[in-house]
Amino acid sequence: MLTDAGHEVIAAEDGEQAWEKFEAESPALVILDWQMPELSGIEVCERIPRVGLGRDTFIIVITARGATDDLHRVLDGRRR
Repeated sequence: MLTDAGHEVIAAEDGEQAWEKFEAESPALVILDWQMPELSGIEVCERIPRVGLGRDTFIIVITARGATDDLHRVLDGRRR
């Protein structure tokens, strides 16, 4: 859908590859699944602000998890 809408999509097989591609490309939007192999989506999400990359990056984390603590962890990671 994103490609059909005219956006360039950079796909990754797992969280480690997603992180490497983020470092190389610094995209404006990152869509992550919480539960990915190697690095979880939340681990990638937490790394982005820690290394000073992606201040203007929008991050969407998709998850089937319903715990409120999980939501707080995602939001707290973006405030650092």
